[in-house]
Amino acid sequence: MGYFIFSYAIDYDKLNRSIGSKDIALLEKIQQSDKFQEYVNQDLPADIGTAEALRQIINGQAPDTSCAPSYWHALICLIDYLGKPVGSGERIVLNYETDLINQILREDFKVDLEVEEVLLNGKLDIGLPLPNDWPLSGILHLGDLFQLQLDLSHVKLSHEHIIVTTEEDEEEARVLDGIQSLKDSIDYCLQHNKVLISFCH
Repeated sequence: MGYFIFSYAIDYDKLNRSIGSKDIALLEKIQQSDKFQEYVNQDLPADIGTAEALRQIINGQAPDTSCAPSYWHALICLIDYLGKPVGSGERIVLNYETDLINQILREDFKVDLEVEEVLLNGKLDIGLPLPNDWPLSGILHLGDLFQLQLDLSHVKLSHEHIIVTTEEDEEEARVLDGIQSLKDSIDYCLQHNKVLISFCH
């Protein structure tokens, strides 16, 4: 068991328009999603719960500051519905794979980057109360993504190289795939004018 980083490409204006939109059809569609059911099943009895938090976000109601995680779980459901999950499909393990990614970038490509600090920069602010611990979050706008693309421009990892590495060292191959997935996510966002929003829990 551990904490995992997962990311979405999303139209930031579309996300902001959905908050306080009072769009009942949108609410109902999200409530039918697998992601919504996943978080509802994790609700704690003492919290307001994902369903009520999502309803309040879409209706633009002031949040209950004592139940911050419920609102962030609801926000993940909203972003999962409106956006596109990016990456290889595998989530990055915090403080394990992130450390290995940082090490390879530093030692093999001379890139001084702390991937967890970049992705989970705490700059996602849409008016929700901050949780005491989890989930962590972050957002990279187009300017941030362009700079990151430049920083990683000389990091070249072919699909063939990752396959060969898998045969020799599956763990290292997974880390290399994580680096390539980050590059692909950045490229996708820039090509489609999306921001990159990440969470960790």
